Amino acid sequence: MNGNVMGSISLDLNIYSKESIMRTCYSMANICDFSLGHKEGSVVVDYSCNAGATHEFEAEFLRALIDFSLREEIENKTKKIRELIVSAALAEIRGNQKVESNG
Repeated sequence: MNGNVMGSISLDLNIYSKESIMRTCYSMANICDFSLGHKEGSVVVDYSCNAGATHEFEAEFLRALIDFSLREEIENKTKKIRELIVSAALAEIRGNQKVESNG
């Protein structure tokens, strides 16, 4: 890993999911290289950022991680209602198709 800003962040898996951590790394892949490791209930994120990264990178990373974590939580909490909406829409489409083919 080459770059101007380097460091490591340890993240508790009881607070942040592996998926949220990986999404955060992916969203910042244009400015940093990442390496993930596992250590007793934590994910260790090693990073090396290019010259375009600020020295407040860790704060930016944590803000993005909170954003992705909240999105994941909202997605999980609203999954059932989204499935019901899609099912209702598909049932309506199927119903309209049957009427048209009988007409």
